[in-house]
Amino acid sequence: MSYPIGGIKADSNIKKTNMELEILVQSKREQLLDIYTQAKTLKEKIQFLEKMMHSNQVQIKIASARTVEEKQRYSNGNGEASFVINAQIMSKSSS
Repeated sequence: MSYPIGGIKADSNIKKTNMELEILVQSKREQLLDIYTQAKTLKEKIQFLEKMMHSNQVQIKIASARTVEEKQRYSNGNGEASFVINAQIMSKSSS
């Protein structure tokens, strides 16, 4: 008895190889999706940290301006030393 060219074993090998190829393609899709998700998450974190940094810079400027203002008021006799000290402490803690 003779088998056609390729035979049953060759057909089986082709099916097995096609299944392995499909598994690899699916694995690649999953890896790309994971990478995309991680990149999106990192982008969102960076944007949040940039906003937070900007907010902190504004707070530092406000605290520094308040320190200058309280020193001027104190020098003019219109302010209390405790306000100057508090303003300096707030300015340093914001830095």
